[in-house]
Amino acid sequence: MTNPTASVIMAAYNHAGYIAQAITSVLAQSWQNLELIVVDDGSTDHTREVVTSLDDPRVRYIYQENQGQGGARNTGIAHARGEYVCFLDDDDLWLPNCLETVMTVLQPRPEVGALYAACQVIDGEGNYLPQIMSRVVAPERMYDTLVEGGWFPPLVVTVRKSVLDDVGPLDPSLRGNDDWELWLRVAHKYVFVGIPDVVALYRMHGGGLSANTEHMLHDKIKAIGRLFGPDEGDPATWPDVRRRAYGGAYRLTGLAHLESQNVALGQERLRQALYYYPEYARRLDFFYELACGYQPRGYRGDFHSHNLDESARVVLETARVLFDSPDTPLNVRSLKRTAYAHAYLALGMFAYGDGQMRQSREYMAKAVKADRSLLTDRQLASRYVKSFLGRRLLDTLSRRRQRQARQLSYGGANGAR
Repeated sequence: MTNPTASVIMAAYNHAGYIAQAITSVLAQSWQNLELIVVDDGSTDHTREVVTSLDDPRVRYIYQENQGQGGARNTGIAHARGEYVCFLDDDDLWLPNCLETVMTVLQPRPEVGALYAACQVIDGEGNYLPQIMSRVVAPERMYDTLVEGGWFPPLVVTVRKSVLDDVGPLDPSLRGNDDWELWLRVAHKYVFVGIPDVVALYRMHGGGLSANTEHMLHDKIKAIGRLFGPDEGDPATWPDVRRRAYGGAYRLTGLAHLESQNVALGQERLRQALYYYPEYARRLDFFYELACGYQPRGYRGDFHSHNLDESARVVLETARVLFDSPDTPLNVRSLKRTAYAHAYLALGMFAYGDGQMRQSREYMAKAVKADRSLLTDRQLASRYVKSFLGRRLLDTLSRRRQRQARQLSYGGANGAR
């Protein structure tokens, strides 16, 4: 029997109500040369009955006592016969062209060891939510960017089996961070590329492991200590990569707490992020993500469901806690003006995206007042000028640019969504 090109690993645990849909989305792929390995990680519901009732020779069912998601994925990888290994959890879905899209990129490029794509967020009932998880990083920057945290779930990742055999298995003790730690090891040795195509549907609901924020932080700190060195001594004396790793762990944890409306703990974790990596005060993305912080899961970054007044309250209150408190280290407080400038700039960008041009101008003016060096930022100046033009003219110009782009392209995906 000829081996399949792709082995799809599905770690299953007590999602009998979702798993039939997940399996069907794999078997309905336009690329049919695959096998699906369902690893039942000790489910106590009727997962076994659902899977074994599906009559398709491409589906292989394996039961094991509970070892966690990483342990289940390792079992699936050990049984995989395909040249490529993909992952899909039992409550998520692939779009019909997922494998075909991935293979079109991977097969002609033997130098690429792994690939990730984009996914659309859905809720527990399968309704589409506004958020699309999409960010394409140049392969030469992949490892360096991953150090501060991951941004894509496993359902959009495909890895050559030979790469996994080389870098070793997932660490089952890192529950919730086992995939991030594996991607780091892959990106350290192999070319890891991203594409902007949306190929899957990522389900967000209350029962996921990712909701256990502090548990995930504990495991991530354990992984960082092993990969980059222990949390000992003055971070100012550490290598940059270690500072960014610890800072990134606390930053993502802080944002997760803010999303859950746990404001005090979220601010404390962000304060710890700045302790390890004060340079966040100079980064717009730190404050832009903070501006998204109160938005519910699946709506992150969506302008139209965004409450600008509430966001401004959260951002500016958090900035005061982080940069005005006497408990804040002096090296962080010294960045106060720069931090407030970027906080106002992030709010200005949100107002601009939602078409609130007057508020956008006001926030951008406050940003410049806080830090005059922003006057030399050409991109900011361009956005500030455009905010005076009004939304209708901007939309007209945007549609014109889109028509020109279509005329100059062949319809392919040429950039991040």
